[in-house]
Amino acid sequence: MADCLSGDPVPGDPRFDYANQWQTGMMGAPCANPMCFLGSLVCPCCSAMYVRRQSLEADMTRYKCCQGYYDICCFKAGSLQEESCPDVCNALESYFCLSCSIS
Repeated sequence: MADCLSGDPVPGDPRFDYANQWQTGMMGAPCANPMCFLGSLVCPCCSAMYVRRQSLEADMTRYKCCQGYYDICCFKAGSLQEESCPDVCNALESYFCLSCSIS
């Protein structure tokens, strides 16, 4: 197996001493929940929307486009009236900016 997939600590990692661990490692995730894995392959936008909603604990009043971090030119994340229709904004973000929606 490649060293990058071993799960061993990386030398010099400043997060080495953190106590929290994931319930399921990245290598075991497809086998732990195969339907979610396959659904993510078939429809990554739907998966991104679901994960974003879960990460906000279904409280969409906390939703901000691109998590409020992606400002470029005239686009200011978090200032696009997301509070008026967060589910629609989440869907649009997942479709047009998939990488930002799952970051």
